[in-house]
Amino acid sequence: MNKTWAQCGCTIMSNIWKDMGQILYKVVGELSNMHHILK
Repeated sequence: MNKTWAQCGCTIMSNIWKDMGQILYKVVGELSNMHHILK
């Protein structure tokens, strides 16, 4: 296994996880806002 390839793969994965985390954070924020409105 090539070291640079592994580093590149890890960088791509961490970027994907970062994007997913931001999306999840937004979704959770929207849901909590809706929950407050429904109350």
